[in-house]
Amino acid sequence: MGLFGLGVPEVGIIIVVATFIIGPQKVGSMLGKFTGGAKNEFDGLPSELKKIPKEFQKGFDESSENAKARNAKQMEAVPDEDVIKK
Repeated sequence: MGLFGLGVPEVGIIIVVATFIIGPQKVGSMLGKFTGGAKNEFDGLPSELKKIPKEFQKGFDESSENAKARNAKQMEAVPDEDVIKK
């Protein structure tokens, strides 16, 4: 799936037809502006995706602790020291 539901061959044909109608200089300029603008928009995206808001991280940590507690083995009761001495 390409641009606006068009595949790569369809987009290529549109660019070739536009080149014949408008001219190669104008089409090249338009494509350059489009790709440059798209690149500028997506440059900061990976770093933004890596940032996890503190609330989500806190919730993740709490759920991890709860899961560990549910999976933990039950400990044996330790007798009081008073009971052992008598």
